[in-house]
Amino acid sequence: MTRVLLISLHLLVVNSLSSSSHADEYINRYKEIAISEMQRTGIPASIKLAQGLLESNWGRSELARKANNHFGIKCGGKWNGDGFYIEDDDRDKKGKIIPSCFRVFDSAMESYIAHSEFLTTEDKVGRYSFLFQYSSNDYKSWARGLKKAGYATDRKYSGKLINIIERYELYEYDFYSPEDQNGKIIASVSESKNKPKSSRLRKSSQNQSYRSGNYDFSTINGVRMTTAIGGETLEELALRTGADVEELMKHNEEFGYRTKLMEPGEIVFFSRKKRSYKGEVEFHAMADGETMFEIAQKYGIKLANLYAKNKMPKGAEPLPGQNIYVSKTAPKGKRPAYTKHPRRNQDTEFLFAIE
Repeated sequence: MTRVLLISLHLLVVNSLSSSSHADEYINRYKEIAISEMQRTGIPASIKLAQGLLESNWGRSELARKANNHFGIKCGGKWNGDGFYIEDDDRDKKGKIIPSCFRVFDSAMESYIAHSEFLTTEDKVGRYSFLFQYSSNDYKSWARGLKKAGYATDRKYSGKLINIIERYELYEYDFYSPEDQNGKIIASVSESKNKPKSSRLRKSSQNQSYRSGNYDFSTINGVRMTTAIGGETLEELALRTGADVEELMKHNEEFGYRTKLMEPGEIVFFSRKKRSYKGEVEFHAMADGETMFEIAQKYGIKLANLYAKNKMPKGAEPLPGQNIYVSKTAPKGKRPAYTKHPRRNQDTEFLFAIE
């Protein structure tokens, strides 16, 4: 009997340590985007992190791993993106549980931003607007308010959020400012818990530019992006922005390895680029030293689509002064002159003349 109790206690300790380790890893990964969103919208960083931890099972749930959905946000009538179906609490007319549609995001960062949008968009104003009367460091009122507004059906939802916040001391992040010039998060000058309450709902926009520490976030061609400070690795940039480094390598085609050293001002996309440029520019005049990848980044276009539009083989680079079409396919007879694989063998290049 004693042996069974000892084994049970050992397993309990191991599970507790494992859970704590997963929580610490999750918090370190997403704390900066939570702080950034708090400053943009007024939603406490502690609440966002606690909800992310709880809803995603410390980032390990199937929904978080396969759909990058950390907050259990369902598709809804206005969602036109991909859906991920799992059983939750939706039922058919006979009361039988049926698969629920949850939103699919390109990255966890998008999920964090979507959580803010979910609470602040106009169609949710009547439901969640009262929450913004509370200070961004009043996590208990926010937790109870979310339950009252019906964010979750779990009767113990608010208590669970409060327990998570207090267990991991997430309330500390409610008093944090953006990163300092060295990229470290610093506490704000005033850590008073008596900050004035805001009675106005701070609306946000999907295309709104905002800042997280040293990183300015905006969109190009409707795709969320930032620019590198310079000197950091891709992996460090991912950590500081709450992004997945593997996703960054996928969405930015020539970022081939985690330790890539970023150049100042280098564009980094957090989700899939578009097939065509949606703006008014029809083509881009190739400057000396520019590459196809740089143009793809400048206009938010997938590199493969940019090559296809201009009828060029993958890896080729246009000559300076050539027009590279970004919004439509190059007209007949307008294919740009290019060098084939210039980076592989500069001494044996072939020049392809304009058709």
